[in-house]
Amino acid sequence: MKKTYVLNFVCFQLCIFFSVFSQTKSIVPRKTYKKDFYTNPIFIGKAGDPSIVRVGSHYYMTHSGGDYPSLPILHSTDLINWENIGFAYKGDGSPWAPDLVYLNGRFYIYVTLVRNKIEGGRSFQNYVFTSEYPAGPWSDPIDLKVDGKIDPGHIVTSEGKRYLYFDKGCVAELSADGTKIISDIEKRYNGWSIPIDWNVECFCLESPKLFKKGDYYYLVSAQGGTTGPSTSHMAIVARSKSALGPWENSPLNPLIHTKSRDEKWWSQGHATLIEHTDGTWWAVFHAYENNYRTLGRQTLLLPVEWTKDNWPIIKRNVNAQSLIEKPSTTNICTTKIDLSDDFSSKNLNYHWRTNLEKNNVDNFWLDNNQLVLKAQDQPFNKAPAIYCMPKNHAYETTVQVTIEDENEAAFAISDQTNYLGIILKKNQLETFSQGSSSLEALKITENTVYLKLVNLHHDLALYYSLNGKEWTKFKNSFEVSHLKPANITLLAKGKGLVKFKEFTYKSID
Repeated sequence: MKKTYVLNFVCFQLCIFFSVFSQTKSIVPRKTYKKDFYTNPIFIGKAGDPSIVRVGSHYYMTHSGGDYPSLPILHSTDLINWENIGFAYKGDGSPWAPDLVYLNGRFYIYVTLVRNKIEGGRSFQNYVFTSEYPAGPWSDPIDLKVDGKIDPGHIVTSEGKRYLYFDKGCVAELSADGTKIISDIEKRYNGWSIPIDWNVECFCLESPKLFKKGDYYYLVSAQGGTTGPSTSHMAIVARSKSALGPWENSPLNPLIHTKSRDEKWWSQGHATLIEHTDGTWWAVFHAYENNYRTLGRQTLLLPVEWTKDNWPIIKRNVNAQSLIEKPSTTNICTTKIDLSDDFSSKNLNYHWRTNLEKNNVDNFWLDNNQLVLKAQDQPFNKAPAIYCMPKNHAYETTVQVTIEDENEAAFAISDQTNYLGIILKKNQLETFSQGSSSLEALKITENTVYLKLVNLHHDLALYYSLNGKEWTKFKNSFEVSHLKPANITLLAKGKGLVKFKEFTYKSID
């Protein structure tokens, strides 16, 4: 069977199933080019390990992420513009390398959940989520009872048998309903031999993505390591006439790879192949933008051709930097994301995230056009935080902040470990970076102020205002290229409530 399926229900039902985060439909903003062309990325910022499935004329995608909520469900009708229609998971742990599947009228997400252990180290446990509709509601995670393996990838044979591949070329059989492992795990694939003179992080055979085309099952895997040298990561292809191998490596490997650190996109790899409604094939994969790892792994799209002997290759004379002809479609979405937020909605808009290891969902809520954070007596690197991922190389963001006598608020750029920004406390404003209690302090009498961050290609300038119109710049500025990713972050520390209002964001690229 192909990694495409016929829709047998009426489109999809949008179900709101989170009590805190809304499923506001918004599409990632894109630069404007000739109407029949696009440039990468198709999804900006922190969208690694993409997995995609087509159902009729609709495309759905999810990706990794350690935030709450996680496993976002993205929808598109053209492979270029994507809208968030929900989330599959609202629990703890970091979802790694999901595989989104549609089979027999039901959606599945196979995924590894990575959790920190109290005694140190991490656990790697594999689960499946199921749903009748892509927007949810999704089931609670179903434990597949496979520990220590990562990156599950699903395949169903022509005879209807279901298998799950993992990293290192291992595979096990699934039950007919796809929710249980019913065999031992066996190694069936050894990967592709990386040339010794290539600069890679590790061999790292992982992220198996499988589909059937014609007489062959195809296995697309990642190798080389995802966060090492700029040229480390890649996607390689193997095929077999059986879902269990033996697997023959493509003589044209790798399918996707960054050949030089001079390229715009680094660490290209982790690909899923998808057939368009018009019969063309496409590769969806991730990469870091050269000099902008602060935006995380972004999602890219390239056209695929098939050789006469049935091997997939990226279309000749096209690469990730190219101006590329769009896939044909008659349904183009035009809505755009707006990160600015007046907090007037019933639930927090979907682009906001938090970290359950540091924050409880009961610690924040919306009230009277304000985001309210319940402060905790913790240092800022452990304090409740709400954050969002910027979408530009250069931007300006502002927020109004109100504190009480026994607490502090911060407006910062952070990777949830390191923080650089502005602190508002009783009678004082401070600039700070992780490890420094105060770099610059100003005496004030107000408990409500406006704060501004201006990020110009990693150079961060800080401002404050008492009326939101006249701004004063702090003497201290920062360089933030070491933050990966670099989130816009709202924090609360101490006791009582901190209130944020009138959050704005605009590109200044």
